[in-house]
Amino acid sequence: MANDVIDEIFKVFSFLPDNLFVRAGVETLLVLLLLFAIGVIINGVSGIIGRILASLLGGRTAYVFRNYLTWPGTVHHEFSHALLAFVTGAKVTRISLIPHGQALGQVEYRPRGVKILQAIQMSLSSIAPILCGMVTESVLILKVLPLCDTWWMYAILAYFTVSIFLHMTLSREDLINLRNGIIPTVFVLYCIFLIIGVVM
Repeated sequence: MANDVIDEIFKVFSFLPDNLFVRAGVETLLVLLLLFAIGVIINGVSGIIGRILASLLGGRTAYVFRNYLTWPGTVHHEFSHALLAFVTGAKVTRISLIPHGQALGQVEYRPRGVKILQAIQMSLSSIAPILCGMVTESVLILKVLPLCDTWWMYAILAYFTVSIFLHMTLSREDLINLRNGIIPTVFVLYCIFLIIGVVM
């Protein structure tokens, strides 16, 4: 499926030389565009949900619902940061699930290793709520939804699904960490696609 998409891109942009190095570059660019598109869609839909809630419940009630009554989403968001930071080799030093100022929760970690590894830790942990959120939402819809057979089970599932979705957005600090680590991460991603191209 992915190879078909790549082949179509080379057909459309026939001026591109179809070799291993260009193909790896196109694949890297597609991954980045896909993640960016997913982030924009999630942010847009989340904003629409917020506006609908505000029109139905009023601004303050909608704010409380979106930020505080969807606490499972906050838990998922922060533990996503912690999980990818830990998996990529960073040392997680603190996880807070208590709102403080504008922050609903917080994860502190210390990047470790060589500079390129630290950059990967920062960029991947910054987009963790999107990556982990997509996995969790897929599991809820594909695996948990078929098991529901009563109204309260559907209600609980809907609550957790919406809660997680509303918190799949990235904070300003997340975007800063992503920016700081994006170039080495793109380089590593390119190298991975290059290696896959050689092996395959």
